[in-house]
Amino acid sequence: MGTLRLTLLRHGHAEPLIEGAEDFVRELSPRGRAEATAQGRRLAKARLVPDLILASSAQRTRTTVQLLAAAASLVRGRIKYLDALYHASARGIWAAAVENAGTYAHVLVCGHNPAISQLATQLAAGTPALPRQIDLPPAGLLTARWEQDNWASLALGDAGAAQLLVM
Repeated sequence: MGTLRLTLLRHGHAEPLIEGAEDFVRELSPRGRAEATAQGRRLAKARLVPDLILASSAQRTRTTVQLLAAAASLVRGRIKYLDALYHASARGIWAAAVENAGTYAHVLVCGHNPAISQLATQLAAGTPALPRQIDLPPAGLLTARWEQDNWASLALGDAGAAQLLVM
């Protein structure tokens, strides 16, 4: 039996939205850049470097995963940007992860609130050690692990059997 891991990551702190500017092009603040780099180092130290990163194509998520990947020494070419993750619901994020995971054992999805925290809450449901509602802070993450062979065999409702870690 194999092991599958899904890590959910909220993008780092972003620059404030400037009147008349598009939200989609907001960049990370210096604080957000430091958060993303630090989280990449934490993942590397914990030996939780993902095999594949799926990220919203918004600028702040792109920068978050690029900095994280560099700090974690992720293999080049393992980041995929998906427009659909920009306004995705929790269920949409789950579907994108399952559909794009392929044969990778560890997939990290970087997205936006409220959906990324809503999915984290759904994954944590039934885990007494975690709060009933999870609100991931900027650059916060939750990682879930299942003893399963393939992504297609997972259902969002199976998350209660997952082993969870919040960083």
